[in-house]
Amino acid sequence: MTDKGYHSGASLAAMRTMGVRSYVSVPQQPRRNWKGKAEEQAAVYANRRRVEGERGKRLLRRRGEFLERPFAHQYETGRLRRVHVRGRKNVAKRVLLQAAAFNLALILRSITQAGTPRGLADLKTRLIGGLLRVLAALGPLCAPYTEPQKNISRFALNRQKRRSDSPKQWCRRKVGSDTGC
Repeated sequence: MTDKGYHSGASLAAMRTMGVRSYVSVPQQPRRNWKGKAEEQAAVYANRRRVEGERGKRLLRRRGEFLERPFAHQYETGRLRRVHVRGRKNVAKRVLLQAAAFNLALILRSITQAGTPRGLADLKTRLIGGLLRVLAALGPLCAPYTEPQKNISRFALNRQKRRSDSPKQWCRRKVGSDTGC
């Protein structure tokens, strides 16, 4: 299975001599002159017959799903149309890193069964809800430990007392407020 760019009589004949069954998409092109190229003509016609059959159509659909769509996603959404690095080696590294990230995302989505951001958010909500239910079932075992208070200063006692007062009582103690509190 290759691109339309590999659909030449010479390349198809070479694949045929190597024992490879080609399924190369047939581009729109004018009629050819096959004089003296019977082997190439036979390879091109055999390839066309295979591509137009059921298996060829199925392979082309799978190619679109598993190859073309991910590449289109990486080049459009992943910004590989314009790469801001210099040199072929650095561009190759960038493309390899992008493909690895894309494949990792596919693996994680298949593991979590969340194919969309909303599905991932729902999964997160379910996970947190389950964790909270477990913590609620454990109850007092998970309560934070507080040390007993022994020697509390007068300042700390007054502060605790002020906090326990109602807001109205606390406002009355303030002097010189513009609002009358």
